[in-house]
Amino acid sequence: MACGRLHDLALAPTEPITLAGGVPAALRLGGLLHRLASSVAQDRHLDRNGLPSAKRWSRRIEPREHSLPVSSLVWGTTTVADCRELPQTRRLLLTIPHVALGELEKWAPPVVLPGANASKALVIGNVLTAVLFRHIDPSRQIKVRRLKRNTSLRRSLDEICVLTLAALDPLYRRTRQLLPGIANSLEEAQLLSGYSRARCAQLRRVS
Repeated sequence: MACGRLHDLALAPTEPITLAGGVPAALRLGGLLHRLASSVAQDRHLDRNGLPSAKRWSRRIEPREHSLPVSSLVWGTTTVADCRELPQTRRLLLTIPHVALGELEKWAPPVVLPGANASKALVIGNVLTAVLFRHIDPSRQIKVRRLKRNTSLRRSLDEICVLTLAALDPLYRRTRQLLPGIANSLEEAQLLSGYSRARCAQLRRVS
C-alpha cells in the first residue's frame, strides 16, 4: 500500500530515490497529504514546531476492508464545522481531480476504531483522507480498515497536521520538483507541488 511505502521513504529522507515500483504512488500521496496539512496549518496559524507528545497505540489492523458512509466519519476533537472556517484549505480541496479521490481511498483508507458503524466511525489513522472526503463527497460510501484493538488516543486536526508536516517536510522538500513529472495531469502537478502552471509544464517536459 502506498501509505506504507510513504512511511518508509519518510523515515529515510536522504536515501537515493528510484522512481520504480510503488515509489511514484507514495510520493504523489505524500505530496497531497503535505499540501493539505500545510494549508490547514496556514489557515489556523499553527505552530509547526509545537509537536504534540508521542503516544503509543496498537496499529494492528483487520485484513478485511469495510464500507461505511463518508458522513459517518469523525475524528479526534475537531468537528466538521471547524473546517468550514478554513478558506484556503477549502479552495485547495476544490482543485483535487476526481481520479485522485479513488487513488487516495486505495492508498490510504481511513482506519477506524473496532466499534465503528454507519452512524458514527471514529477515525484514528489516515485522518486527512477522512477530512478530504467529508468535504468533497460526503454522500458516498468509502472503504475503511478497522483496528483489531481499541485505543484511547485522540488527536485534533491541528495536531494531526503538525505531525504530518514534521514527518513529511524533509521528503517533500527533496522531491517536490519530481512531483509534476509523476503526476497524472498538469492540474494534479499544480496540486501536488504548489508550483505555477507554467513551472509544472516545464518540469513535465524535462521529466
